[in-house]
Amino acid sequence: MRTRLLIAFCFVLLAACKKKDKIPGHVLPQKKMQAVLQDMMRADQFLTDFVFSRDTSLDKKMESVKLYSRVFAQHQVSKEEFRQSFSFYRSHPELFKTIM
Repeated sequence: MRTRLLIAFCFVLLAACKKKDKIPGHVLPQKKMQAVLQDMMRADQFLTDFVFSRDTSLDKKMESVKLYSRVFAQHQVSKEEFRQSFSFYRSHPELFKTIM
């Protein structure tokens, strides 16, 4: 009985010690995520400074979606891949800090 309990305790201990910051396969690597985020921030700045300030009749949401789609296409990333990756990095602050 003690042997089983000791084995179970060791198994739980080893499982708890595994690396928590390991990036799953469906998440964009840090360098790629950093590049996508930088381009998205540049796109936001461009829209704010040059597009919306000159033409107030534009639909801000639609113009943003169009530009974001171009950023995703440039980096060969889908919208869903980006959302999953962004969600993962937001839930892991140490990894997110290195990206930002």
